[in-house]
Amino acid sequence: MNKIEQQLEKFKKIDITEVFKRAVVKKKESLIGHIKMQQLLGEASDGSILGILKWKSYSDEKQILGTLADYGQYDLHLHGNFQQGIVIDFDLEGNIIVDSFDIKTNYLERLVKEQHSKDGGQLIFGLTKENLSEFREQIFPELMIGIRQQLGY
Repeated sequence: MNKIEQQLEKFKKIDITEVFKRAVVKKKESLIGHIKMQQLLGEASDGSILGILKWKSYSDEKQILGTLADYGQYDLHLHGNFQQGIVIDFDLEGNIIVDSFDIKTNYLERLVKEQHSKDGGQLIFGLTKENLSEFREQIFPELMIGIRQQLGY
């Protein structure tokens, strides 16, 4: 077997899903940071607002507490439990799953879904195009390191 064939055999053995998972795990704090900031700004993953608060009194209270979202918009933050409960995991195919252990998670996903008629979880936990692009740049070096390691370099 010549050198080219040897290199091709090494490339065929790369477990790209595992490389991807490791890269995401190494940069998970950055990913969670992007998600939290979007939530604090009241921004859904599709670039729209997460939702509109139903009560003026609650909107007033949120403004007093110093929300970053515009007046009357969801920011998914009061005491911080929802954001503190955010976790990153993977499904069997290696897709990223983002969720929160907070008790309000299902309720908040339903609220957002009602206002958008879209998957509330994706709107709450997904990244905007800009943040996705930035996160891709952040994990790229980790992907290259992982590929090199699997190639034996």
